[in-house]
Amino acid sequence: MACARSSYAWSLHFEIANVATTQLSDDALAGVAYAEQLAQDAPIRSRMNLPRYTPEFAPITIAELAGQHGVSASTIRRRIARARRELFGEISDAAIYKRLQRAQKRPRRPRRTCAEPGCDAALATGAHGNRRYCDRHGSPAERTRRHRQEQAAGNRGF
Repeated sequence: MACARSSYAWSLHFEIANVATTQLSDDALAGVAYAEQLAQDAPIRSRMNLPRYTPEFAPITIAELAGQHGVSASTIRRRIARARRELFGEISDAAIYKRLQRAQKRPRRPRRTCAEPGCDAALATGAHGNRRYCDRHGSPAERTRRHRQEQAAGNRGF
């Protein structure tokens, strides 16, 4: 059984996301707002684990957030999960924080576009340096198509 995520700190680091926030769906945008509220309460949650600490006010919970917005708690969780998936894909919290760590160490690379002629798709910000094609043109079928075109043109590469 997988452990439930309780960290929402990813919602404070859009600069390392795969897509811009303007490209998110409406549900994902709402999920980002919910996750930001929960992330801003994280220091209070952290200090609550210390002995003899009594907070001035209790951190907000998903149930309270749902009550404030008039939706169910499961809707809040689903929207937060969708936002995280749209922003970062299916990567772990550790991968997000490693990406953030790397982004802080090195100067920001200029935005790169797909190497396929006629494709203006931007590569992910954190994409590896040797990546040349977008998700669509980097697929195995597309690589095979390019290889066969090179073979037909006589560019065997030997």
